[in-house]
Amino acid sequence: MTMSLEDLVTSVATELMAVTASTLQPASTDLLHRLVDYFQVDLSFLRRNDHILGATVLVAEWPPRSEIPQPDPLGVILFVGADPTFAALENLSSVLTTRPGTDGKYQDRVREGSGIQGVSLATVPLLTSQGTTGTLGFIKFGDRAWQHEEINALQAVAALLAQLQARVAAEEQLRYLAEHDELTALATRRGIVMSKWNTHFCPAT
Repeated sequence: MTMSLEDLVTSVATELMAVTASTLQPASTDLLHRLVDYFQVDLSFLRRNDHILGATVLVAEWPPRSEIPQPDPLGVILFVGADPTFAALENLSSVLTTRPGTDGKYQDRVREGSGIQGVSLATVPLLTSQGTTGTLGFIKFGDRAWQHEEINALQAVAALLAQLQARVAAEEQLRYLAEHDELTALATRRGIVMSKWNTHFCPAT
């Protein structure tokens, strides 16, 4: 039996409670995988707004693209000069949907980045008191309409992700403060030890 939208949101909330900075990336990818299957779309993505750079940055996607152009036209997209759909992500406050035949520049960018032509998009903003921190998106090849109940569920999931990102950012800030001198910003003895530990026992993959 298919899980209800309410049960889906509840289970996502439960799973995200255990996510930490070190597990954020794989947890985000796993969540996107699950949502793609549940909503029967072709792919999903999570993007972060870098308001200092003035760009939307790809954080995770499912499924991963087999071939990614270099530079990736979907990786870092500056708001200034972007097509209307990507430009709107900077301060998006409500769900944005796009279907084949609308926003030709967006459709062109998707085709350049993935080789896919004619997609339907639902983009949900991640909102905090500081504004729009990112977006959660879903793409269906061809045409797809979204039901009101589905949109409500996606907004609930996006709110959970926004809360998670804020919590992880706070944890990272606390760890930084614990490992660096407040005045000089130099690593403290504890910070140096932790850095060596991470280098030897937690190598980058």
